[in-house]
Formats: sequence, C-alpha cells, structure tokens
Amino acid sequence: MKRFLNQLLALIQLALQRTWTARSSHAAIALGVLVATTTICALILYAEGVNVIVLRDRLARAHQDAVYDLLIKGEANLIDGGRYRQLDQFITERIRWAVGLPVTRSGRHGWSRPLHVIPPGRSSANPLELPRTRFQFYTGIEEQVEIVEGRFPRPAGDPQDIVEVMVTEKLAQNLGLRVGDLFRVAALTGAERPMAVQVRLAAIIRLRDPASSFWFYAPWFLDEAFTIPEETFFNSIVLNFVPAGAEFTWVANYDEQNIEVTNATRVLGGLNWLRYNLSNQLTGMQFLTRLDQAIGDFITGTRTLKVLLIVLGAPVAGIALYYIIITSQLIVERQRAEIAVLKSRGASDGQVFAIFLIQGLMIVALAVLLAPPLALPLAQLIGKATTFLAFTDPRVLPVKLHSSIYNYALATAALALVAILTPTIRAARETIVTHRHGEARETRRSLVHRYYLDLLLLLLGGWGYRTLSRSGTIITRDSTGRLTYNPLLLATPIILSVGIGFLLLRGVPLLLRLLARLTALTEVVAPLISLRQTSRTPARYTGLILLLTFTLALGLFTASVAVTFDYNYSDQALYAAGADLRAHEFDYDLVRWRVRSLDDYRVIPGAEAATLALRRDLIGREAQIRAKGVLLAIDPATFADAAWWRADFAPPLSDLLNALNSDPQAVLVNRGFAQRYGLAIGEVFDINIDGVRIDLRTAGTFEYFPTLYPQDGDRLVVRLDYLAQMLAAEPTEVWLRTNPRLHNQVITTLRGGRSSLQVIIHNGHELTGVRKDDPLRTGLFGALSVGFVTASVLSILGFLLYTITNVETRALQFGVLRATGLSVKQLIGLLATEQLSLIGVGIALGTGLGVGASWLFIRFLRVSIIAREAVPPFLVVNPWSPVVRLYVILVIVFLVALAVSVHLLRRMRVHAVLRLGEQ
Repeated sequence: MKRFLNQLLALIQLALQRTWTARSSHAAIALGVLVATTTICALILYAEGVNVIVLRDRLARAHQDAVYDLLIKGEANLIDGGRYRQLDQFITERIRWAVGLPVTRSGRHGWSRPLHVIPPGRSSANPLELPRTRFQFYTGIEEQVEIVEGRFPRPAGDPQDIVEVMVTEKLAQNLGLRVGDLFRVAALTGAERPMAVQVRLAAIIRLRDPASSFWFYAPWFLDEAFTIPEETFFNSIVLNFVPAGAEFTWVANYDEQNIEVTNATRVLGGLNWLRYNLSNQLTGMQFLTRLDQAIGDFITGTRTLKVLLIVLGAPVAGIALYYIIITSQLIVERQRAEIAVLKSRGASDGQVFAIFLIQGLMIVALAVLLAPPLALPLAQLIGKATTFLAFTDPRVLPVKLHSSIYNYALATAALALVAILTPTIRAARETIVTHRHGEARETRRSLVHRYYLDLLLLLLGGWGYRTLSRSGTIITRDSTGRLTYNPLLLATPIILSVGIGFLLLRGVPLLLRLLARLTALTEVVAPLISLRQTSRTPARYTGLILLLTFTLALGLFTASVAVTFDYNYSDQALYAAGADLRAHEFDYDLVRWRVRSLDDYRVIPGAEAATLALRRDLIGREAQIRAKGVLLAIDPATFADAAWWRADFAPPLSDLLNALNSDPQAVLVNRGFAQRYGLAIGEVFDINIDGVRIDLRTAGTFEYFPTLYPQDGDRLVVRLDYLAQMLAAEPTEVWLRTNPRLHNQVITTLRGGRSSLQVIIHNGHELTGVRKDDPLRTGLFGALSVGFVTASVLSILGFLLYTITNVETRALQFGVLRATGLSVKQLIGLLATEQLSLIGVGIALGTGLGVGASWLFIRFLRVSIIAREAVPPFLVVNPWSPVVRLYVILVIVFLVALAVSVHLLRRMRVHAVLRLGEQ
C-alpha cells in the first residue's frame, strides 16, 4: 500500500510538472472544456429561467379571473365548534407545509342552509310567503366594509343568546329591516316546534371597495345572507339548526415568485397530496386550483425545452469536444518523443496513461467549478437574443444555480475527460521504434474510417431524413401550444451532417495527391514537398480540417436558420395584414363599416400608396355554385402599388391583375375551388353574395393571396368596381404602403379621427413581434448565436495552436530541408501551401455542408405559435454576410499563423536542431 501511494504521489508530481511546463497548451484544452461545459449549463439555465417567466405570466393572467390560488369547499351536516377548529387547523397547516410555498393570504367563509325570515311583529306565516336567507361568516370582513348605521355585531357565546347580524343596504331594504329590529329566523320544515333563533339587526353596512382582491366570493354574496361573527356561527347557528347543512370554504394565495425548477415538483405533489387527503374530511368536497395545471405545464415545458436546446447546443459542444481532442493530440504529438523515452526507461502503459489522466482530472475539475457561475451571465445573454447575433431584449431571467446544474456540468466534463484521454491511449503504447516509424509515414487510419462509422452515420441520417420527409416537420405545436417532437428526428441533422463530413474526409488525401501530381509538373519545390507530406500523413491534418469544416457548416446553418425564421415570421405578419397597414372604420353615426376616399389617405404624411378593397363572407347560399369562404374585391389599377406580394407566389401578381383587367366579370379563384367545380379559364358561373346573384368569369387561379387563408374555405378575388356596382356597396378596407420612418406616424393619423369612429388597424410590422417572446424562438437564436461565436473562436484558436505545434514538432524535418539547400523563403512557401490547402479544403467542405444542411433541414423547422401550416410557405434563406465575415477572419488568421511560422523558422538554428535529432 505504501509503495502504491509513493508511486501515486510521484505520478501526481510528474503530472503537475508537465502541466506547468506546457501550461499554455493545457490552458487551451481547459478553455475548450470550459466552453463545452458552460454552454450546456447556460442552455439548461435559460430553459429553466424562461419557463419560470412563462409560468408567472400565466399565473398573473389567471389572477384576472380568480383572485385565489387554492379554494377548498365542502359541506358538513353535523359539526360543532370543536370539530370545525380541528378541521380548520388540519387544512390551514397542510395548506402551508404540504405545498411548500409561503402563504401570502388566506381566508375562510361559511354559511348555513337556507332559512326563513319571520319579520318583526309576525309570529308565524305561510313558509311560501316568507323570504329566505342564510347565516354566513367571512373572516376579515370588518376591514372591507364601513358602518352606515349601527355597530358591528357582538359574538354570541351561548345557543340561547340573541344572534346579532349585519346586512347590506340592499338586503335591509328588501327585508324592510332597520337597525335594532328583533325578529326570528327559523327552519320551517312542518314540525310543531320548528328550529329557530332570535335575531337582532346590529348594523347596516356598505362595501368599501367591491373590486378589492379580498372578495374570493363575489361581493353580492353579502346581499343574500346575514353576516355574523365566526364565533356566533358555531356557538349558536350550527347548534340550533340540526343538521346544520353548512358549507365551508378555505382559500389561500401563495407567493408565486418562489416557484422554481427546484421546487415545482414538490409543489405539484403537495397539491395532489392535499386533494387526496381532504377528500374524506368534507362531503362533496371541491378542490379548485389553477396551480396544478400551470405547474404541470411548466415542468413539461421546461423538460421539453431543455431537450430541444441541448440538441441544438450539441453541435457547439461537439465542436468544443473535437477541439479538445485536436488540442490534446497536438500536445501528445509534441510529447511523443518524451513518452517513447519514458517507455524505454521502464515506464508501463498504465503509468504513462495515469499521468495524462491526472492532468485531465485537474482540468475538468476546474471546469466543473467555474462553468456553472459563468453560465449565469451566458444564460442571461441567450435570453436577450432578438435575432441572430443581436442581443437587445432588456429582460432579466430569474436564473439560479442549484445542484442539478453541477450534475450537468459534471456529465459534460466527463465527456471532455474522455476527449482529453482519447489521443493518449495510442501514445501510451508507443516505443521509440513505432514513434520514428510514425514520423516517416502514417500507417493507421482514423477510428471513424477504420470501422466505417461514417457509413453507419449516413445510414442513420438517411433513415431519419426519410422519416422527416414523410412527417414534414421536426418540431411542431399541438392544439394547446405545447411543443412536440421526436428526439431521434431532432438529432437527424446532426447525425447526417457529421456522417457526410467524415465521408468527404475520405477524399481529402486523394485530392491532395492529385494536387501534388499537378504541382510536380512545375518546377516549384516547396509546394510539392508540402502537398506530398500532407497526403502521406492525413491523420495529422484531418482533425483540423474537420474542425474548420464543422465550424463553417455550423455558422452557415445557424445564420440560415435565424434569418429564415425572421424572414418567414415577417412574411406571415405581412400576409395577415396584406400591406404595411390595412385599416377600416366603423361609423357609429352611420352604423356601418366605411373608409374614406383614396385622396384622403394619399395626403397622409408617410403614406406612399393606397388601394381600396371590399370583403364579403360567402355562406354557401343557393346558386349555380354554392361558394363558402371569403370574397375579396380589389382595384387592379392601384393594388400592386400598395399591397405586399412575394416573388415566389405563382402566378406573378402582374399576371393576376392583367387577368382581372381583361373583363369586369373576371374572377380569380384558388386552385382547389377550380378543381372541385371543374372550372376552366374563361368559364362563366354565378354565385350568391348577400342574396344577390353575381355572374363571374374564371380568369385565373392562385394558391396564395394576401389576407386569404386555406382554412377560410373558398377564396375568390374580383374587381372592386364591378362588385360595388352589383351590390350597391362601398369599399370597407384601405391597404397602405408606408414610409418605414413614418410608419407609426401614419397609424397615429389614422386613429386621430372623430370620436364616433372606431378605427381597426392591421399592422403588418407590429404582428412581426408576436413571436419574439416565444421561449423556443429566443432560445434558438440565442443558442445559435452563442454557438456560432464560440465555435469560431475555438476553430481559430485550434488553427493557431496547430501552426505553432507543427513548426515545433517538425523542427528536425525543417532542419534537414534547410541543410539540403532549401532557403527560408522556400520553407515559408512550404508552410504557406500547407496551411492554405488546409484552410481551403475546410472552407470548401464547410460551405458545401452548411448550404446542404440548410437546404435539407431548415424547411422542417416550421415551429409556429398556432398549430397550423405556415402561410405563406416557409422559404429557406442563405445569408452570406456572416459567413463572408468568417472567411475574412480565417484569411486574417492564416496571415497571423504564417507570420508566427516565419518567426519560428527564422529563430531556428539548423546545426542545433540536427545535433539534437542525432541523439
């Protein structure tokens, strides 16, 4: 045991020394581990924080309908004060500790069964002629009412005491009572001696604030019953009227700001426990709460969003892990000779591996400690995303660290540890002989290509893509707005992209050999040596090529996703409005919808074009064709100038307007309508509009037309002048194209008319913001933006590390080449050719992979706020500006790397390097 401890201490000391000696390289690895761990933790924190906001907003809206979080109601026929106090204590205590949230307000209410009121001066009467009322108590009511006349009633201490009550002004007027009146309340059930109590009216009251949140029951309850102290209810009423038939209610409000991910499950479980355990305490118990459904949706939504964001963040974490592998491989490459010497001096494979294991454990332990705190500001940054690489939302997420976040950090760090140790497994088995042989020529293929894992990934990705093509979507929403997805399909883009990337990598050595043969036809020596060297040892360079490839592919794909979503969200908003603005007015004086003349709209500052329209619902009245849907009448002469139209709508707008201009009776119909009724171009038919038969001639068909949706049914577009003449109707809508800078001013002008006008405005740009608070949309843009930046930084850093390590590990080779006659300029040309070819191959593969992934998969990401097909159709947009900027950055990095290489080559002493290589 002592020997083992001594060996362990020696290995730890050696690992610390080696880590300090190569501290810059190990710091680069630590950065990769920290990036991967922090990214995953930040995505988890964002998912939790944003769903807390959604939950709080939902509960706040629910408070507009019900002022309580929990209401427990039930009946008890046989009950006394002692039994009630036990029940009240049981419910009150468990309302607090079972749910686990602070109670901000609680209340109790109770009332008796209906009883007959025998007015003053009457000893008995026909029960059918007597008014009926109840006795009730309402805890805390004294602070919510004011005395109009009299005083608050005194509690009764004995069943024989006179019961003092207070009533509202309305109830006093209905019963003809005045303060001080003495009368009886009885249960007239046909018995000779009915149960009754003597009652005195002690006060007439008035509500201070009927809209107060105190009233968990409507204030008009006070107009239906005699209000008494709670003590009177149990000391007199329930004892004089047996069975009491009383109904009791307990309410509670909780501090909803304390609901978090860490306690949501406990709160939901506590509510369910309460519901179950109270069911046998009261008869006909009702357990009413909005918390259980809201918290259940919160837990489900948080779990779903976590999975979605983890999958979306997986490429970034994967690039970070791959960067870790490459960086670790570079360190191992630099230390291969040293490892071989250790092996030749008696070190075992396990001891060599233990050294790297200790180094890796120190790095990942540091990441586990630092990543969660660093994830807090990163999660806030993700929550501020409004679009790709734009973080302008001012909101602050309620994110907090908890133990499960460290569990996520630990799991990610474990994967990073595997990535760190992967290159060391082979190095630990090397000897001097295998090391020298490997320097001359790489003899083993990569693990992926050796076991055809790339083909396996392609098969899995192909199956997933086929399934996606059938389903048409990766993520969607059900009718309730909840996200639904298939986890396997969600990972399909990643699997297929990685598989294609590895497959393309098989052709890189062939490409380099081809370039080497072409270069051999020239008399340029340095590029020829460089290309032959890279083609002979592809395993040394494939990691860097893949890193560049996946970074560019991720950048292009994420930018395409972000811009495509923004573009299509904007198009959906403009399609709904039909133009920048669509407005109509209701004139209360004329009692009809109307618009002003075109000239009135054209003179509005900021209104660049206007057109009038008339809309009618088709309800399928008897005619040649019983059309059921929407008919839109437009002015072909002015429509194109004001309306919004997209170029991919077929046929083009100009063709449709020309078709309408061809004949006053011309009509454009949706393709389904034409096919259903067998209408050919030029065919005449009639429909019934508002009881009037209208003759129309089919002039063209369309699939999409602004403001007309497939779910509307039949969609017809006719000429405004013809329809207005036939129906003797006036236009009801105006469509406006506005100057973007004066857009809001136009809205203000439109709303600034007479007070007798109600102006309805459909703002084509305001609707764009409907989805900006969507948690998935914000998380998508935030995760993709952060991922693009971090992946780019890691790729750039990886390339620079490769450059430095490459020059240092190949010092002997460069020394030999220098000694055989190559000049420093030729060596610089050799390195420049090598680096340029690697960057060129990475850019080409990454661009192709990114464009292909965008074209294949973005169309499946049709996440809509409402559960229907996106209208207009989803278009994929490939924005090149972010990628071009990355191209420019890579060129700058290439120049910096080349400058570093030149500096290292100029410092190299050929005689010292050659003498070192002989040893």
